[in-house]
Amino acid sequence: MNADSLMQAMNELPEDLIAEALETERQRVPVKRVLRTLLIAAVIAVFFSVTAYAAGGNLGSITSSARMGRHWSTLDVLPKAERMLGLGMTVPERFESGFVFADMDITYSDLRDPDGAIVKTYPEFYANYTRGDQTLILNVQAWERAPGGAGWLEREQDGTTLYCHSFTYKVVPVDYRETEEDTARKETGELMIAWGGDEVETFPMCFVVFERGGAAYELFSYDGLAMDELCAMAGEIIRMDE
Repeated sequence: MNADSLMQAMNELPEDLIAEALETERQRVPVKRVLRTLLIAAVIAVFFSVTAYAAGGNLGSITSSARMGRHWSTLDVLPKAERMLGLGMTVPERFESGFVFADMDITYSDLRDPDGAIVKTYPEFYANYTRGDQTLILNVQAWERAPGGAGWLEREQDGTTLYCHSFTYKVVPVDYRETEEDTARKETGELMIAWGGDEVETFPMCFVVFERGGAAYELFSYDGLAMDELCAMAGEIIRMDE
């Protein structure tokens, strides 16, 4: 799944986010890079934070948007990113699996209730890694609660609990009618559906989440990486942090 596929896979971004991305483009950051980061930020915000808030406050349906903060192409400025996030972070330059650091971003995510009121605004850090045509994303934000529910599994890695989930992300046209199989797979956590694509497309999604020093680390792949490989890379971060 490349940047173009991801943009087709998601519903349209609000115009103000696109305008901000274009403004960032004038500052010599590729606009596709910015839009992809914003889209991924929105997905992760909904996938993790909405679950936490809905479980704790019965807020019902919550939407999320994301705003670009800063973009860097070098790890030399990691201390600055840590100050912006308010958290210390362990960010490898490369993983033993062959993934190499490409660039990093700070975004700001807004959680809104059904009336459009902002429930919470918070910063998130993204480090992007590449291995050939594959992409790996490391997301860091303040730890609030362990993810759970249908489809989540727990594994131990280097003395730390990992929360793991893999599922199929299905992008469908607006006139798509959900099947009985779709409904059943959603209930077990095997499937997420997004409306707004040009055609039916499916993508393998894999998350590994763990906590270190008050920070939530999320390793995330949409390129079909195996759970074992993500867990091994999580172990590298854990050992570096000791």
